[in-house]
Amino acid sequence: MLDLLERLGINCDSFDSGQSLRLHGWLFPKSKPQSICSRIIDAGLWPLAWAIGIEHTTRSWWRYNGDGDT
Repeated sequence: MLDLLERLGINCDSFDSGQSLRLHGWLFPKSKPQSICSRIIDAGLWPLAWAIGIEHTTRSWWRYNGDGDT
């Protein structure tokens, strides 16, 4: 879903790194800071990642867990 919206020109990354990051901190206060989309990949919830948008969720995961070059 988010992949389609991003292809139409809607920036979902700003919401993901802003509101989603705060929501994740509220829901999982003892885990490392990351967005909900990144957490979905960490949890291995691949059907949900595909439903949300696999490009968006994997990009989000790389943002919080990658080597910092992206």
